[in-house]
Amino acid sequence: MDLTQLANLGEFIGGVAVLATLVYLALQVRQSNEHAVQAASMERSQTNRDVSRYWSDLMAATRDREFMELVQRGSADFSGLSRVDQGRIASWIGSLHLQAISTFLAAGSGLIDEDFAEAWIDNYVSHLKAPGLQQWWQATRTTHHPDFVRYIEERIEAEDGPPAVHEVYEWYRPDDTATEAD
Repeated sequence: MDLTQLANLGEFIGGVAVLATLVYLALQVRQSNEHAVQAASMERSQTNRDVSRYWSDLMAATRDREFMELVQRGSADFSGLSRVDQGRIASWIGSLHLQAISTFLAAGSGLIDEDFAEAWIDNYVSHLKAPGLQQWWQATRTTHHPDFVRYIEERIEAEDGPPAVHEVYEWYRPDDTATEAD
């Protein structure tokens, strides 16, 4: 074999090596992308679980009978409560509000599923549709981010929006006829 043939063979082997390297790199990039998609999916699932747990913790406050009665009264007429009780309800609904904002932003950033987020935000909206909590919303809405206020008010007015919490769950309605055994 002469020098020209060896050079041609070297170029051929070099070309095959470059092609093999490109195929290998393409497979590595593909695998890396698959891992990134899986990691993003797992992170999204974890965020969904975290959001669910936080909403559950907020709703746990209503397990206390006295507080649940306060929620019932506040849902019917926030302005009729004492200032202390208004503060207690405002703190609770304010926590729901902050979680709704976080959920709204996370969905807008693609961190959680939009349908999942809408379901939780609609839970918040259903509370705001109660007459007393509507009073709270009207009194505080100017302190919230305009995009979020617009979104919430669209959900409140939407025909396919959630019904008021007291229309679905009768235990949110104050019941003057309730007995201690209830």
